[in-house]
Amino acid sequence: MKPFPTLTKQGQILRVRRLAEKALCDFGIEDAALVPLEHMANTTFRVETADGGRYVMRIEAPTSSTALPPRTEDQVRSLLNEEALEKAWAEGKAMSLEQAIKYALES
Repeated sequence: MKPFPTLTKQGQILRVRRLAEKALCDFGIEDAALVPLEHMANTTFRVETADGGRYVMRIEAPTSSTALPPRTEDQVRSLLNEEALEKAWAEGKAMSLEQAIKYALES
């Protein structure tokens, strides 16, 4: 397997796409369409599920400046109290797809 930095931009997107597909399967989301939105330091996809769900997924590339390792959902949940988690979830669900994309690209 070629080292990631030596791949073309399209090759990098395809490799990250496989990771995104695996992550979706790990969360029980299958048959989702992944549409690349942006690929720079991070890669962002629009996710459209078979049941009509529309989400944004950002895959963060590890770099030497990454302060913290990637976190699992359980680790993130453990950092928030239930009220904060419910508030953040509700805010995310209330966003339009366009707002979610803009938020993901700016974060």
